[in-house]
Amino acid sequence: MADKLQSALDRVAAATVELREATQALLAQLPDLGVLGGCVPENPEATFTKVVRVTAEIYQISVEDLLSKSRCQPIATARQMAITIVSELTGMATQPLAERFGLADHNTARWALNQIRARRQNERGTRAAYAAIMARLATGS
Repeated sequence: MADKLQSALDRVAAATVELREATQALLAQLPDLGVLGGCVPENPEATFTKVVRVTAEIYQISVEDLLSKSRCQPIATARQMAITIVSELTGMATQPLAERFGLADHNTARWALNQIRARRQNERGTRAAYAAIMARLATGS
């Protein structure tokens, strides 16, 4: 049983490395304007604003809803996705993320990051939403 569990954990770790490498490869292909048109890392606030706006559009909710304390779906999922992407693009730590998104504490931000990472592993829809947001950010639309 322990061998099967270790094997499964090894596969998850390998898939995580592959996803990170794929994301880095995509970001490396962007024009030489800095990541996302020059807004990262020089201007994390602009990155935050763009990510929130694009995420709200992709999930078809308002920016106000995304930044609210609502726990209903798909608002909570959209917020978790925005937290994850802001974290990845800016390197912002969980405490500042929590403060910026109006969360209770850094553990809530950490939980959101873990949720999206796990869902990207297991859910095609989450991977598609992530890819759509990143593509929109990369093209500036």
